[in-house]
Amino acid sequence: MVDSKRFKKIFIALVMMLVLIGQTGVLAQGVQELTADSLQLVKLDEDNYKVIAKANVRLLYNDLVLTAEGSGLINRKTGDLNFEQDVKLVYQNYTISGQEMTGNIDAEKFVFSGEPTITGENLNAQAEQITYLAAKDLILLEGNASGIRNGQRFQAEKATFNLATENVDLTGQAKIVFPEEETEDDN
Repeated sequence: MVDSKRFKKIFIALVMMLVLIGQTGVLAQGVQELTADSLQLVKLDEDNYKVIAKANVRLLYNDLVLTAEGSGLINRKTGDLNFEQDVKLVYQNYTISGQEMTGNIDAEKFVFSGEPTITGENLNAQAEQITYLAAKDLILLEGNASGIRNGQRFQAEKATFNLATENVDLTGQAKIVFPEEETEDDN
């Protein structure tokens, strides 16, 4: 059984750490909520902590939702992220999935690996690595990129999607297959 005085001290220390995290660093810059089956705050140096989240991790950051069945690691000072096991990012009209995601919340850069895929607004694709640069509205597919966009099949070593302009650049053995146009029968 936990001594009530000890419980109060632990509770106050935890609240103070959360307040410190909220005063500076990444959590004050937009992270609205981090939940998991288990959360651990680890002091790295005088003014820096990392947050380790284990099992059923969910990070809400503005309009972005990042989840992982395994674990998540956030460095409060640098904004670096590392999420593992069935990771999903949902933002705007897109969902990016993979087995691992590394990135930086401050730079709004999210790099997915481990059979990553992206689905959403007229796009369904996969590659060896998918990078989402939210601040620039860019999605980069690198390594055997393939998929369907607006009914057109594509393949390339690298594909860059500019979500703001809707431009697409395909490089490295690039190929687009246009859908057959429907024709009216003259009978």
